Amino acid sequence: MNAQILPKVVIFLLMSICYKGVSAQGIEKKKIKWVVDYDLKPACKDEISVQSYCNEWKDCGLCEDEYDSIVMRRYCPLTCGFCLPPKPPECLKSEYGCCWDFKTKALSLSGDGCPRCRDQFHTLCKRFISQCEKKGRNGEYVRKKCSKTCGFCRNDAMVIDEQTFNRHRTKLQ
Repeated sequence: MNAQILPKVVIFLLMSICYKGVSAQGIEKKKIKWVVDYDLKPACKDEISVQSYCNEWKDCGLCEDEYDSIVMRRYCPLTCGFCLPPKPPECLKSEYGCCWDFKTKALSLSGDGCPRCRDQFHTLCKRFISQCEKKGRNGEYVRKKCSKTCGFCRNDAMVIDEQTFNRHRTKLQ
């Protein structure tokens, strides 16, 4: 999938194992559905003033040319493939991974230390629940402001590890 048409992606993963606190002698396994809403948009963009020319210039070989590539890196980094892939959030490096917000480090598998899940606009969230799965700005806005209604902060979708994140990120680029 082309990175230019990948502004925001909602990934639905099936994880087969979730360790649900038990004893050291046995681990209870439970199938859960992970809902990951993480920004996979490249950090860089083509300069708007020359954006319409970038593909043409790339076709002329300017991205690979020793001298022209310096200019292309500045004005057409996305078209030329100079953008770096998004980095996983820092919280993935913690012992229990990320909370539903992909910012806060989970302090346990049950979600200790994670922010309270709530909708910012209770009435509007119920009204616009159909926008939760939509692409574009409307869907992105509703998912951020209506996390509880859209189901993006469930306790069973709380922790994800870096290896899983990277495996699915690669498939989408």
